[in-house]
Amino acid sequence: LRRFLAENGFVIVNRNEIPNTSLKMSGRRSDLMKSLDKARVVIDVSPIKNEGEIALETSAKGAKAGVSIEKIGAETISVSIEKIQSKAVPVRVVQIGTPKNGLVKTEPSDVTVEIKGATSELDLVEAVEVKMDITNVLSNEKKELGYSLILKDGVEPEDLYTIRADKETIMVQNTVYEKKEVPVKINVKTGNDNLILSDETEIEPQSV
Repeated sequence: LRRFLAENGFVIVNRNEIPNTSLKMSGRRSDLMKSLDKARVVIDVSPIKNEGEIALETSAKGAKAGVSIEKIGAETISVSIEKIQSKAVPVRVVQIGTPKNGLVKTEPSDVTVEIKGATSELDLVEAVEVKMDITNVLSNEKKELGYSLILKDGVEPEDLYTIRADKETIMVQNTVYEKKEVPVKINVKTGNDNLILSDETEIEPQSV
């Protein structure tokens, strides 16, 4: 069912909507044993044309001759179906740690990532986040990193079932800049002749 839906641009919204079902069969023991691996419940997908709540009928197939199907556990299955849509979400970079030398700028190679899924779930994703530990970054380098989804408040990752991304990692560029400390000086330009600066005037911070 899920394969058919994916091939036709649909997806089941709730992962728990396809229940486990059973078959009750009768016949000779030898015939029943031969049917165990082949008898199956088949779902009729022909009613699936659009989004919405859809009731799908089931039937049994694969039983050996001489085996009767007495009962199917679920004669109909109701599912919520949505169209698969796509959405470009921004990439956020979070630096972790303190560089040993200079300053480090981390930039992603792609500013967005395309994700696909049900519209109701796409609306819950705000961005993707890449975490870069810059503690041991001493020179310019590229690094391939995994990422996590940034979701709206109150949404948990397990609430999302249909979301898929076009890539699993993001390449980032780390650029190291030298750091230099310079003193802070006061340069006052004013037309007020009565403004006097004392030699004891203190500046905080004294350097940046």
